[in-house]
This record gives sequence, C-alpha cells and structure tokens, in this order.
Amino acid sequence: MDFGRPASKNPDIWSANCSDFSRPVCEALREQILQWEPDLTESIKWNLLCFSGRKLVCGLSGCKKHVSIAVFRGVELADPGGLFISAENNTSIRSIRITDFLQFNQKAFQQLLHSAVLLDGDPTMPPLSPKKRAPWPVP
Repeated sequence: MDFGRPASKNPDIWSANCSDFSRPVCEALREQILQWEPDLTESIKWNLLCFSGRKLVCGLSGCKKHVSIAVFRGVELADPGGLFISAENNTSIRSIRITDFLQFNQKAFQQLLHSAVLLDGDPTMPPLSPKKRAPWPVP
C-alpha cells in the first residue's frame, strides 16, 4: 500500500491500491472470508480491510512483501494450525503473516476464522480484561 495517499473507504479501491505482491493475496482472502463467513461486513479502518460481526473480527493489511491478518480477539483463540506469529505486549490482537500464499494453510485459517466469528457472536463471552503491566520506572 502507498501510505502517502489518503486511505480509501471503499474495499474495492483499497484492494486495487495494494502492492503487486499483496493485491492477489488480499483479493483471494477477501473472497474466501466473505464466502466462509457471509454475515461479516467489510469496512476500512486504520488502512486495514476489516471484517466485523458484532464487533471487529479480523483485518487485512497488504504490504509490499507480505500480507498480515490481524485477529482482534486472537489471544482468546486456540491456534492448532500454528498460524499466529509470536508477539509480546499485545493484550488482545494476534497476527498472521503470509509471504507465500501457496504455502499458507487455508484450511487452518478457515477454522480459526470460524472460531473468531463464534467468539464474536457470543454475547456471554466479553473480551478479556487488559493485562496489568508493571508500572514504568520513575527516573
């Protein structure tokens, strides 16, 4: 994506503005997400293509050499396919990084997405409370 230009609020224009590498991957993922979970709605937030149910479920970021998928309540989900990259200090979002779409485990992602949608759709499962962090040292 060219972050120098204003972000479009139209998912089709957002997709067209992705880099040559990420455009076909983002378009394929967009199509799959909407096919697998047709009740999700699309929007553009923070220059991410976001998919929402009751709240935000996941978002796509098309970069020059990879595509990232942010799963907004990812820390609450099991990851048997090992898709999430490790990230410290994040209290709720977990990410998936795709550098080779042919090697990407789409079946594991479909299962993870379905779990995220079920979690989002369950009003009895509020998000986890933010982790308490150690206070900053006073100089």
